[in-house]
Amino acid sequence: MSDLSDFFRKTPPQVMCHQLAQKNAQIQAQMQEIGDAYAEELKKYRQRLRDRNRLRRQLDDQTDRTNLEPDEEIEREKAVQQLTNAIAAIDVTDPQSLKIYWEKKQLLAEQLRVNDSQIRQFLLAYAQTYLN
Repeated sequence: MSDLSDFFRKTPPQVMCHQLAQKNAQIQAQMQEIGDAYAEELKKYRQRLRDRNRLRRQLDDQTDRTNLEPDEEIEREKAVQQLTNAIAAIDVTDPQSLKIYWEKKQLLAEQLRVNDSQIRQFLLAYAQTYLN
């Protein structure tokens, strides 16, 4: 603590102000760089999201999903919602719950007719939405 008080006693106020101004300028420049990088990544993310949504709409147009009877579609959506809720309620720290989680995940994948990586992305997005 005495080193700090010695520093303040020995350093003229003009020098301290100049040092603080330099440090402030460095911090502001770093914040600007971070903000620019964030804005660029956000643009890329939004473009990927638009592309993915466009591809998803194209895929939906091409799949047999449109050929389902209305009752089948409603039942399928209910099953997907129930499985999604069941997955969200699972405690991933419990080994028994993890077993249930993987079973539910497989059922959800079958209901949605998607592959494992798409389910993983969905669950990650779902978890991030509710954990943040």
